[in-house]
Amino acid sequence: MIIDLESPEHLVPHHAGVCIAGAGAVGICLALELAKSGVHVTLLESGGLDEEKSTQDLYNSEVSGIPHIGIHQGRFRVLGGSTTHWAGQILELDPNNFEARPWVPNSGWPFPKDVLMPYYRRATELEGLTAVISDDGSVWKSINSAPPDFGDDVVPFFSRFCPEPNFVRLHGNALRESDKITVYLHANVCEIKLAEGQETIAGFGCRTLGGRAATFTADSYVFCLGGIESARTLLQPLPGARIAPWNAYGLVGRYFQDHVDATVLEIKPRSRRRLDQWLEDLYRSSFKYRPYLKLSAAAQERLQCLAISAGLSLESKMIKEQQDFKGVAKQVLRGNIGAIEPAHAARYLPLAGLMLRKTTRRLLRGRGYTSSDGRIFLRFHCEQVPNPESRIELTSERDATGQFRTRLHWAATSLEVHTMQQFARVIGQAFQRGGFADVIVNPALEAGGPALVDLFEDTFHHMGAARMADSPQRGVVDSNLKLFGVGNGYVCSSAVFPTSGFSNPTHTIIALAMRLAEHLTGGAGHQSVTRLEKSEAQK
Repeated sequence: MIIDLESPEHLVPHHAGVCIAGAGAVGICLALELAKSGVHVTLLESGGLDEEKSTQDLYNSEVSGIPHIGIHQGRFRVLGGSTTHWAGQILELDPNNFEARPWVPNSGWPFPKDVLMPYYRRATELEGLTAVISDDGSVWKSINSAPPDFGDDVVPFFSRFCPEPNFVRLHGNALRESDKITVYLHANVCEIKLAEGQETIAGFGCRTLGGRAATFTADSYVFCLGGIESARTLLQPLPGARIAPWNAYGLVGRYFQDHVDATVLEIKPRSRRRLDQWLEDLYRSSFKYRPYLKLSAAAQERLQCLAISAGLSLESKMIKEQQDFKGVAKQVLRGNIGAIEPAHAARYLPLAGLMLRKTTRRLLRGRGYTSSDGRIFLRFHCEQVPNPESRIELTSERDATGQFRTRLHWAATSLEVHTMQQFARVIGQAFQRGGFADVIVNPALEAGGPALVDLFEDTFHHMGAARMADSPQRGVVDSNLKLFGVGNGYVCSSAVFPTSGFSNPTHTIIALAMRLAEHLTGGAGHQSVTRLEKSEAQK
């Protein structure tokens, strides 16, 4: 059931087994998994069914340090969250991303990757990827090809894409029809109410931008608000200027990470056929597979590097025109016929041939298409060091709900620079040794330091500001995602990542949500179900 908190009807929120703040991919998947086990769930969403400027304005923030675009362009207060805009790319973290690496300060998760493997599989089902080809060897076999051999240091791999990336379209009917889940729209969490003694959360105080207020209570509470907003909410001051029990050591907001992107290598392939075979997108059935290259775990250790990958990037006038056309086409399909201005319509005509070639190549060969009219680059995608000086803070300005706004200081270290330089060297040697391509290195990469940092771009992957650890002296949540200092509060977002690898975070967060659902239904969640069943039986 979906209820708009701004609707005029008198609403009396029911006590739930679990109250989840945030109805993006993770909040939706966690709610569905809990409901499957019989738990009554309240799911709170700040936005509505469509984007609204007034709600998006709650994200307005300050940025210091390295410029960061994603703090405004990469977050969405709407049912479905960022899944209403993302491409749906899915990728697991590598095993060494979970390990404490001596050359990477503050690295290591409280558990190895093996712990998450069954939950990764369940996440794949919720992402609509049950029938996807799960191992890379079989993907190569499907096109009658062996994977490229670039030596031991450069490893080819594939990411997968959700056939339906919008989780509202994917799971909307289940949310509407469930008798266990109640979704509240326009429910901005403005207050974390603590019970006497501050050892448990007693409720979430919410209000709409129109001024309607409601308090939602549950046995357990989960913050699924995104990597930045989770930290921002946990940093809001408590009544009486009390120190929040989960922030006794001042770690909320610290260790913020994003993935660092930089286009630093131009490649001149000696064989266009091999380029297309090894680095172009693949399509099998309804699934898309994207090839990448990564620095092997052994090379990371030998060269003292972070995790890093590289993918094909094209610079072409036709590609830019195509991207512009796609944006206009989406507007037209949504009924905005005026999106195409007659004066500009003619410039889209040359795209007809390109679109025909792309469509033909995909249908007949199951491959993407690389335009031959531009330059070809490798775009690096690099892990960041968990750095306590890279952090989220609060400003003195309040938003329309009364919450203090965010200031993000995004910082990099010399290890990100070193990693990109080493990876470029390794790739150049591998390409030349195998006769695949010549490599032209961006001068800023060779210079390093500020010259290279000036090329750094964020990727809208906000991680690490409420990190998971084995003690409150080192983090904000424990290995079960429970906030230190309170018995019934949890954080399930990319904010809990101690380290991030180079993988898109959504798949791992959903896996963590599946693990949390099992924890809640096996412990506190099981008690919640029993209490609610008894309550209903007495009515």
